[in-house]
Amino acid sequence: MSRFRRSCSCVVSTASLALSASAFFGVFFAAPSAHAEGFEAHLASGLGLGFQNRNEYGTGSFSRFHPEFVTYGYLGGFLGPVWLRPGLRVAYASEQPEMPQGLRVEERDLSFGGELGFVYDWYVVPSLALGGGVISRQVKLVTKGVISSSENDISKKETLPFLHLQAGVGIPLWKGFMVVEPLYRYSWVERDARITYTYGLEMTFQIL
Repeated sequence: MSRFRRSCSCVVSTASLALSASAFFGVFFAAPSAHAEGFEAHLASGLGLGFQNRNEYGTGSFSRFHPEFVTYGYLGGFLGPVWLRPGLRVAYASEQPEMPQGLRVEERDLSFGGELGFVYDWYVVPSLALGGGVISRQVKLVTKGVISSSENDISKKETLPFLHLQAGVGIPLWKGFMVVEPLYRYSWVERDARITYTYGLEMTFQIL
């Protein structure tokens, strides 16, 4: 399967897994809007398309396609132009670095995370957030040809906690109905020092 088809499959899987989280979050928030007097609570939801840098053992750096479904709540009206932005993320990544076809290790990551951030409501919208969550990882040893692996100690499932620090600059379009946000995220994953940073683009839309 080509890299393009694998990437499309990741996007569809990620969006499907995140629908329930978005619905739950939508009970409390609505999409971002202009300032008004007093307290405001709004909601935005959309898709993040990024690449996760991994320092693979023996192969150098590898940029892994890392799609996400993201939902943001916006709380404002009490800190001037500064808004509180809690968020939920669901991501799925299955792309693998180049390996021999006869013997290779495949890793598929499904991650769930939350974060708390701040945004500054201006012509552009700078943001800074601290978050964390867990990665549910499936590791599988794949063999072909004469190589057999009926029993091995490599294939397994594991849960890896993580923390991340993210910075971005949102660009509001159509009076805030859509926000395009380039971002950079530095991550720390327990028991996996290969994952370092993620860069990409988020596109979020008004929900309610």
